[in-house]
Amino acid sequence: MLMAVVVAAGCGPSVCSAIGYVPTLMVEAGASPEVVDVEVCVAETCASSIAPEPGSSSTGLGTAPSWGPVTQLSESSWSFPVLDERPDEVRVRSLTEGGEVLAETSVALAWERVGGTEDCGGPSEAVVTAPTR
Repeated sequence: MLMAVVVAAGCGPSVCSAIGYVPTLMVEAGASPEVVDVEVCVAETCASSIAPEPGSSSTGLGTAPSWGPVTQLSESSWSFPVLDERPDEVRVRSLTEGGEVLAETSVALAWERVGGTEDCGGPSEAVVTAPTR
């Protein structure tokens, strides 16, 4: 008895790698030269775009439980990796060089997949604009 095996490309279940993707919140401050630091908060857990002074109790680079190390991408944009579940909303504060709160707002996030595939998922990001006066 002769059996033929037919393999059809693209048919059958997808095979996905076991990669854990870290969602990223991109914060842009626009063209405001007054904004030198941004702070992003989910509930009472915040992450800042600059590290605190030694011995300070304020939250700085990657010290908040929900956030990974923050990367400054340009003079007015930062990348905040989210280590826990993706939040639906964040509070964003723009700070001056002296640490004064310039402006603060709550923002609903719209997460979008920026890689991977529809079947297997992939990294996602949300983009927010830091408030100014």
